[in-house]
Amino acid sequence: MSFKTRIVAFATMLAAVGALSVAVTSAASATTICEREAAANKLPAGTVFCESIENFEVSGTLTAKKLNQSVELKEGTFNGYVAFQSFAPIKGNINGVTSAKPGEAPIKLLGLETTLGFTFEQVGEANGVLDQVASGTGNCANNPGGICVHESIPTQANLGFTSIKLLGLKIPLNCKTSKPVSLPLEEDLLLFEELLNPAVGSHFTGTTTFPSVKCTNEIFALLNSSLLTSLFSGPGNNYSLFVKA
Repeated sequence: MSFKTRIVAFATMLAAVGALSVAVTSAASATTICEREAAANKLPAGTVFCESIENFEVSGTLTAKKLNQSVELKEGTFNGYVAFQSFAPIKGNINGVTSAKPGEAPIKLLGLETTLGFTFEQVGEANGVLDQVASGTGNCANNPGGICVHESIPTQANLGFTSIKLLGLKIPLNCKTSKPVSLPLEEDLLLFEELLNPAVGSHFTGTTTFPSVKCTNEIFALLNSSLLTSLFSGPGNNYSLFVKA
């Protein structure tokens, strides 16, 4: 049996199983994300198979270009699904939400060692697409026999600043970016070895623009807004995000 024939056979089997699961799942019995979305008729049109992504770990860094310093995202989670509409070629949608616990990062401001409290809050649900691309190219070059897919999940998130600790004194802040930060998450990934392998998952790198920062309900709101904007806002800020079980 040729490689193409095996893929078609595999796709046919998954399509049959997926269609059956979508058809028989009710709201009362739904337990996975895919089952709940199917019961609510929220899966993308034409879905033949759905794979839930539940409580996958999200980690990574955001680097402020002006400061040449990074904050580390910890204890984040991604919950969503991959909905396939076709297997020959691979075509589907990726939907989900990333949540992250508030964190703190050591940052040097104006030559002083400080600790900055921050938050990362996704705005709305990320809606992405999955398309098969030529194997053996880009990130898939090391495995020319694997199935390579292009994953694109445009994501928006507000960056918040909750406190700054300076000379032992922790000062509360109520600040966040004036508009969401756009993260054009996209990468070529091996379907089975990476994307659908919980131990590996997805990985994204790129650059983004940090908008101006706006502080509210503070005595020095205007001053803090101007200071944080001057330190963080602007283009060319690197990000690196990893999503895996």
